[in-house]
Amino acid sequence: MKTFIENMKKNNLKILKKILFYILLLANANSFSQNLLLNPSFDGTYGINGEYAGCAPNYFYNPNWNGNPSSVINFSKSTSVSRTAPSSQKVVIQTISGYSYFAQEFMVKGERTLKASIWIKPEIVPTGSPKQKVDLIIRSDVPSFQHIVSKEFELENNNQWQKIEVVGNTNCLINGNNENKFYFFLNFKTSGTLYLDDASVTDETNLIDSTTNLISNPNFEGNYGTSGEFLGCASPYFFNPNWGVNPASDIVFSKDTDNSISGRACQKVVINSINEYCYFAQGLYVQPNRKLKASIWIKPTSNNFEVEFALRSRSLYNPFIANKIFNVVPNEWQKIEIFGDTKNLVSLSHSHNLDFFINFKSTGTVYLENASVTDITDLTLENIENGLENILKNGDFEYDYNNIGISQNYDYTVNWGGSTSVIFSEDNCSPYNGLSCQKITLSSKPSIFHYFQRFEAKGSKIYKASIWVKSPDNVEIDFTLRSTLLHTPRISSAKTLRVSDQWQKIEIIGGLGSNVDEDQVYSVDFFVDFRNTGTLYVDNASVVDVTDIIKQKNVSASTLGHAIPRSFFGMHINKLGSDEDVIHNPNAHQVWPPVNFGMLRMWDTGTKWSDLEPSDDQLNWDRLDLYVNKRNDNDPGCEIIYTLGMSPNWASNSTIPFADYIPSAYQSVSGNMLYQWEDYVQKIGERYNNKIKYWEIWNEVEVFFNQGNGNDNSGITLNKLAESAYTILKEINPNNIILSPNFTTSTGASDFLFKCNGNYYFDVFSFHKYTGANPESDIGIFFGYRNLLDNYGLNNIPIWNTEGSNTEGFDGPCASGDVACQKRRIGAVSRAYIVQWLYDVKNFNWYFWEPYISSTENWVNSGTTLSVSNSGTNSVLTIAGTAYAHLTDWLVGKSIQDKSIDHLGNWVVKIFNPSTNSSEYILWNEKNQANSYSINQDWGIGFKKDLYGNTEVVSTNTIMIDSAPILLLSELDQERNNSKVTKETPKETITVFPNPADNFLNVYSSQENSILEGNLFDLTGKLIIKNIQLNEGITTIDIKGIQKGVYILKAVNSQNVVFTKKVIIK
Repeated sequence: MKTFIENMKKNNLKILKKILFYILLLANANSFSQNLLLNPSFDGTYGINGEYAGCAPNYFYNPNWNGNPSSVINFSKSTSVSRTAPSSQKVVIQTISGYSYFAQEFMVKGERTLKASIWIKPEIVPTGSPKQKVDLIIRSDVPSFQHIVSKEFELENNNQWQKIEVVGNTNCLINGNNENKFYFFLNFKTSGTLYLDDASVTDETNLIDSTTNLISNPNFEGNYGTSGEFLGCASPYFFNPNWGVNPASDIVFSKDTDNSISGRACQKVVINSINEYCYFAQGLYVQPNRKLKASIWIKPTSNNFEVEFALRSRSLYNPFIANKIFNVVPNEWQKIEIFGDTKNLVSLSHSHNLDFFINFKSTGTVYLENASVTDITDLTLENIENGLENILKNGDFEYDYNNIGISQNYDYTVNWGGSTSVIFSEDNCSPYNGLSCQKITLSSKPSIFHYFQRFEAKGSKIYKASIWVKSPDNVEIDFTLRSTLLHTPRISSAKTLRVSDQWQKIEIIGGLGSNVDEDQVYSVDFFVDFRNTGTLYVDNASVVDVTDIIKQKNVSASTLGHAIPRSFFGMHINKLGSDEDVIHNPNAHQVWPPVNFGMLRMWDTGTKWSDLEPSDDQLNWDRLDLYVNKRNDNDPGCEIIYTLGMSPNWASNSTIPFADYIPSAYQSVSGNMLYQWEDYVQKIGERYNNKIKYWEIWNEVEVFFNQGNGNDNSGITLNKLAESAYTILKEINPNNIILSPNFTTSTGASDFLFKCNGNYYFDVFSFHKYTGANPESDIGIFFGYRNLLDNYGLNNIPIWNTEGSNTEGFDGPCASGDVACQKRRIGAVSRAYIVQWLYDVKNFNWYFWEPYISSTENWVNSGTTLSVSNSGTNSVLTIAGTAYAHLTDWLVGKSIQDKSIDHLGNWVVKIFNPSTNSSEYILWNEKNQANSYSINQDWGIGFKKDLYGNTEVVSTNTIMIDSAPILLLSELDQERNNSKVTKETPKETITVFPNPADNFLNVYSSQENSILEGNLFDLTGKLIIKNIQLNEGITTIDIKGIQKGVYILKAVNSQNVVFTKKVIIK
């Protein structure tokens, strides 16, 4: 009796375990694809004879039995080495004769996407021996043992488990409605010992992402209801034909096994008549404040078939979470999808609080399959396209193809004057996903061939575009988004690549930025440009709006906590002159801008190659020496970027003097004159060794570089010029930093990076962007260039905006007393720097110190300038120039800790000041609107600074913020504070430079119509120099003979307001 009871307990325990197993299996049925292989973990009793000898159950092998000799290979069970206990398959390959494979057969319906994988652990082979190789294959039984997919893998020689996998498609090989035999097939290619475990073949058809599906029985398999609201419905779906009216809608549900696209069955619905409504649904349970995406595949048999697709709450009045009416194409499977946010519209007191809901609006017959509801709240940027509405139409290429084979909503452009030969077709045999993809075969291409879809895009938005591609001919393509405007601005990311014969995903993120009006809507092309001929397959195209995601993105690791260097603040000074120049040229001057910049870029300074060496070997260094000496005299700590090029006529194929925007005037170096370029780089590198550290390869490639007919015979390639310059300058001084050629478009940059072939001859990536009056509109540009570099694996290469400023966005200079206009100019310059640092730009050189006025442009009126005069020594800082100077004081040496943007457009940037060991906060409004802001009491704010130079005590919990940033801080940094703290400090300040200084110290005063009295003290309070008259503008003080050390300069105005600056004499 005791034994019987014990056996009953054991049996009950076994039954309980089985029940638990099936519960877990059902719970995960929607999250994981079923493994089609038996015994994937290689357990059980192993075979002993013939093709099963030593093989785990359900597996067999073939060592080329008919070969003479056949392969020598031994299979056995291993319990000492396994990835998943208790055992693995051990394989000892001694010799290979022809082939030797290990396999298992499985059954699956046709027109399926299959993924096969296995974990392999190779025993380490001796040093110098070749690594072990295997082929992983999915092979059909009929017709003719055709390979669905085959790929060779070279295994790492590290005695570690490694996973290999392949994906293939059975379309066009077999009848889609019948099950057929296939083989999981591992072909051994080298001798050695391997362990195998965790083999898998899964049906991945229509599984676009791995997000958990909240729908039960999404493929409409299994049991169908037999009565009431479940009659004819796949479990657990139900219907409501408007039971409360007489007559109710006449609708019949049933199981269909002839039209399924992803399994053995689908839901068939025949709608004979509709009385008000008739819906089909499934109840779900979801949490409040979750973002959801719902989709279903649908195939009607009649025209003008309408359905309302919705997510509907079961709370009072059944509010919709999402709903949309679709007019569905007849006789084709197509996917419809909707997006919504549960907010607080669902009740937590119901076991089912939401309905997946299809309301039929038309009569006729329709088939349903692959239902899905996924929670997309926490999707990351990497897969966000799975959770946002696709702006493109027919992104999965499932809809009608026209009479020349182009999928609906897509188009193409060719060089109509040439002989382009192209064939478009719908491909049902090898789509990445779904039932079909677009096949394009280009057999001749004299000039251009583009494949695209046009969509409407807003100028201020940031987009992520992606597409899956493969090419048996390894076609080369460019991928980007392109505006249809006259000059076709691109978004700031692109990808150029040679497409492989396996499906691969291309994705780019960027925006048009201030290249266009941020408030306007533009026609933009989702754009694939063929660079050569061949066959290309495309599938799963998408464009999604990621503006909010990018703007709210966390500060990157390369920015977070890193001190902001003075070299971040760069400048162009274009009209510096010698004493003789100033006499004869009214535009020449000798002013070193008093704004504490740390990088000087040499461009439009009369220092191009064509300026320095107008004739072969006739070098004149005067102009470049002038700038280097001015730097040495005024601010030795300021770094210099020298931009190499442009080719003088004698070293190029150009016969026209260099002139902007005349393409024939700016040629590359002639094909037989690389040595001349190298000679120029060698000489300038040696002459300015340790004087110039930063070297930029070329200026604005898209505008100022013309290679001729595209080969080295007419002009040397940009990549070759970059390689040779990099090599020479690094040999001269390994500490030299080489900047890439700078680019103004993503496609130009992508072409250059592609042609690098993995050899990148630069330390810093350089681009140019002139920011708008609202710099935040260019976040997509900055992020896009970072994304472009990341797409080439250059995650650690810094990006610099080596030339830019604000040249437009204003209607004229600010009228006297127009504070709002002044603040917008302050915002244009200061926010351009803050925003770029936040989005990973590590240097920005303002173009330029002198105001730009020509016959066609006047940046004083249309943009933001730092000074108001460019003659002699009369250069005076504008409000924006003053802001630039104060911003360096706010930021240099400090680091970003965090940022946030609220729904009103209020930015808060948290920075850390090591001098006071405290956090500070920069605030502004990106919409240029003044509004009241409540200060977080935990910040402990005591003071507020503005970019006029004022410091005020903060005594209330609210402040006004607008377009001009303000700085909130808990305590003053005495080393940085240069003004007396009052409730209303006069708008005046002093700036000293260079600092540290030797021989001479320059003091800039913005005091209008008055003279400050200055005195220089040492740290003991001893007076060193007294009664220094500081006039408006720049005063130079002779400090020769004063000992090295730290000093305090105090200046007093007529109102007895004291300004102090710390001065270091070296």
